[in-house]
Amino acid sequence: MARTQIEMSEDEFDDRYTLVVNHLNPNASWCIGDGPGCMLETYGEELEFVRQQDPCTVWTLVDGDNGDQYLTNGFHFVNRIGYLVSTVAVPEEIDIEVRIVIQEDPTPEPDKQVASTVGPDQRLSEIAREHLGIPTLGTRNSDSLDFYDVAVWQIGNALKAAYDAGAKAAPLPSTPDLCLPTQFDDYEIAPCQRLREDGERVRFYYESCEPHEADVWTLYGHIPGEGVQAIGDFDTSEHAEEEFARITGRRYTGRVRKTGGTKHE
Repeated sequence: MARTQIEMSEDEFDDRYTLVVNHLNPNASWCIGDGPGCMLETYGEELEFVRQQDPCTVWTLVDGDNGDQYLTNGFHFVNRIGYLVSTVAVPEEIDIEVRIVIQEDPTPEPDKQVASTVGPDQRLSEIAREHLGIPTLGTRNSDSLDFYDVAVWQIGNALKAAYDAGAKAAPLPSTPDLCLPTQFDDYEIAPCQRLREDGERVRFYYESCEPHEADVWTLYGHIPGEGVQAIGDFDTSEHAEEEFARITGRRYTGRVRKTGGTKHE
């Protein structure tokens, strides 16, 4: 049976799905009005509570690649921030996504506008008239009209103006990359501590730590030339090693890195 994809606004979600209050943490986020919070953590007693619920009532808040956050029904691991539980179940054949906008797209600065109504030939002609006193760059088949004596400082000013115009010009549209993403060439498992950053909307992120301080164990994949990317967070190193085995088809034999400052959200 084909699954139905539904995009929903925050207001629509709030109207349709009443959330269960986090009774385990009085300081939980995702508050409804002035009431208690509903967000449940991704580890410990709160995670166990989530696992005991009907999967059709579980929602996962995840970080998106574009800087926004997304709330989606179901129990998910990758880039998860926390879980919510609704009193109303979602039918199994339906996938719902709620976009949580974190930061509006900034307005481009005036000198970095993408579109330009002036073509390069027209702009060069303007520079020639302004800095070199040449009325046109078109050939007129006359020595007196096609050859000019100009000062070196005029040439310098014209070159600088042309350089500045090129720097402000719109980049050529890029060709869509239809190739598959670069494969991971190595993996590692690291203990990470979950930290909270208060602001207009509460954000959570993870930093590597000592094993005894770990809230989660993160499986990282290394991308050649780009660095590492968090694949998923797990309650124990054993669970992370199990996921590594599912992905690669082999046992994890690497050493768990104890420190290093790796951070992910």
